[in-house]
Amino acid sequence: MIVVDFTSDSPVVISGSHNYSDPASTGNDENYLIIKGNRDVADYFGCELLRVYDHYRFRYVAKDIYTSEKTKAKAPKLTPDDSWTKPYFDAKELKMTDRLRFTGT
Repeated sequence: MIVVDFTSDSPVVISGSHNYSDPASTGNDENYLIIKGNRDVADYFGCELLRVYDHYRFRYVAKDIYTSEKTKAKAPKLTPDDSWTKPYFDAKELKMTDRLRFTGT
């Protein structure tokens, strides 16, 4: 999938079985759908894209943390208070922008 400008008023979503290779364009029976201007669809696809990215990014980083003999890093701990929420209310943080966008405010 490709999601362009999913936080704007004119997003574009491209999704389908086409993998943007030469055989897909010339020999296979591939397809894709282009959806323009539908913010709800773009939000759904954008969230899914970020979810998949975050999943694999976490696994990549965790692999380095837990397997590196050099760092001997410890697993992150859950906080017993609400201190983890601070970036979601700091205007300088992208997490606040995400919170406002996905809550519709």
